[in-house]
Amino acid sequence: MSIVERIKLKCKEQNTNIKTLEREIGIANGSIRRWENQKPSYDKIILVAEKLNVTVNWLIFGKEASELSPDEQKLIEYYRKTDERGKRNILRQAEAEAAELESSNSKIG
Repeated sequence: MSIVERIKLKCKEQNTNIKTLEREIGIANGSIRRWENQKPSYDKIILVAEKLNVTVNWLIFGKEASELSPDEQKLIEYYRKTDERGKRNILRQAEAEAAELESSNSKIG
């Protein structure tokens, strides 16, 4: 489940929608739906998490920090310690790995 799918789920549970959520937190209409293809900034993720009353970890990873493996926790620690350039590099690498895995899985099935 993607970050946008998790946001949709929480919006539905709270009897609202993405358009209303965007307006209430002060981000541009259509911003959240673009997160399927463009990575959101951390400050926007925090706004959404606070408004939907979920953790940032759940919003990004779909699970709480306590559910993260030691390697996942280590990755988050590295991400938090690096500068903006490092964060972009970490995200790019993760995206490339995920795309490669998805591509290889689609060839198998």
